[in-house]
Amino acid sequence: MKSKVSNNIPLISLAIALTLIFTSVFSFPFLLATGYINLGDSIIFIFSSLLPPFLSAFVAATGSGLADLFLGYSFYIPATILAKGLMGFVFSILFRKRKFNNWINFIIAGALMILIYFVFETIIYEIKLAALNLVGNFVQLAVNSVLAKISIQKISKAHIDKYI
Repeated sequence: MKSKVSNNIPLISLAIALTLIFTSVFSFPFLLATGYINLGDSIIFIFSSLLPPFLSAFVAATGSGLADLFLGYSFYIPATILAKGLMGFVFSILFRKRKFNNWINFIIAGALMILIYFVFETIIYEIKLAALNLVGNFVQLAVNSVLAKISIQKISKAHIDKYI
């Protein structure tokens, strides 16, 4: 009998590739501070609704970490692996339990990601710059949450999730 991981290798590969593409191609420099705003979190949320928590964390950490590498933000990779991995893991758990409204799931998972980046940026920069980056992180979370929620609803209505 095949394991859950081996059954999902094509989906995991697609998820990592799309996370990398949506993070690196659809990225915009954040002019108030450092870093960039991107659409990769929408892909993380979508696939975290389809994959189990540990695979969601792996997809989020790998795709986003590779994007940091390709975009020249290699010093962010450790924080990105932790922030995005935890975001994918937590969203996947909350989505499966369905104890909360979907918007709450996005807020909880996204808040953890934002908190990790804030702590990291406070250490490597200063608190003023880290605080400015909060604005970009909240904008990114809001935009990606809306895109992902719409996509997840469409996937659910089409019953695609039953084939995964």
